[in-house]
Amino acid sequence: MLIEEAIEFYKEQLKSSFESLTEKESEVQKMEQKQKESISGVQEESHNLQSLITSQFAELHQILTEKEQRLLGGVREEEEKIVKTMEKNLQEIQENLNSIQVELSKLREQANHKDGVIFLKIKCPVLLVSCVLAVIFIDIPNAFPLIRCLYNNIHFLSG
Repeated sequence: MLIEEAIEFYKEQLKSSFESLTEKESEVQKMEQKQKESISGVQEESHNLQSLITSQFAELHQILTEKEQRLLGGVREEEEKIVKTMEKNLQEIQENLNSIQVELSKLREQANHKDGVIFLKIKCPVLLVSCVLAVIFIDIPNAFPLIRCLYNNIHFLSG
């Protein structure tokens, strides 16, 4: 019976070890399940966060696009105002330039005129006014005889 007792003893130890390992197996399986649930939870949170980030960036992109369009529109409006004013100024400058060029053309024609009497008829009134202004503003001594001479010549030429 000794063998049977030894077998029984080892069977009890085996049964005890089996029960202990079965309990550990059950605990480890529970831990495994909890870990899988945790992993799944983290993955779900990550996907939700990724969706939120994508959604928020889409909103920001829309806001920035709208702001960009408003700013570009403002710049175009400002450019239009400035260019319109500058084009108006350019037109005035061109008109002034044209007027100056017409006057220059007239002066060239007068300067190239062959008839001296006609030249003096055109030029003497301008010289007389210049001399009178010089006397008034600069007080040139002895300018009156020059003015009288010019006046007499104008009177002679116009008569």
